[in-house]
Amino acid sequence: MKLFLVRHGQTEANANGLFNGRNEKDLNDVGVKQAEALIPEIEKLPIDLVISSPLKRTIHTANILNLKNLIIQIDDRLIERDFKEMTLKPTNLIKDKSKLYNLGSYEEIEGIEAFQTIYDRIEDFIHDIKIKYADKNILIVTHGDIIVAFQMYFDKKFLDYPKTAELIKYEL
Repeated sequence: MKLFLVRHGQTEANANGLFNGRNEKDLNDVGVKQAEALIPEIEKLPIDLVISSPLKRTIHTANILNLKNLIIQIDDRLIERDFKEMTLKPTNLIKDKSKLYNLGSYEEIEGIEAFQTIYDRIEDFIHDIKIKYADKNILIVTHGDIIVAFQMYFDKKFLDYPKTAELIKYEL
């Protein structure tokens, strides 16, 4: 089983340094072009299944990358971190962003969903797909903080924060 993770393309919130959160704003023109630029790389991948977060920007990205016209499955566990009151507010309001990625703690920083909660969702998601889709290669379209949780699951550490429309590969 191979997992191909893609962070959605750019939105206006990304371009303006704002926390996207669970808003339903779509990709901007740059985001559409970023997703389209991934097509040559996606064409080379053996994708059997596409799973997306339920938010508009991820579904739009998934539709652009769904070259085999597969049915896109929506999984709520892939939804963006809940930034609550910080949604669409400047990211620089949080001075020490490292605190936002504490495993082992359910403490909310500035009211933002605890990272351990996100990690638990992704651990549950991975457990399920290992059972349901053991013989499938899956394109997963989701969000930056969700991909960080995948990194921590597979690599046991925080790597680089994924860029918009970045492709990351894992093998189970």
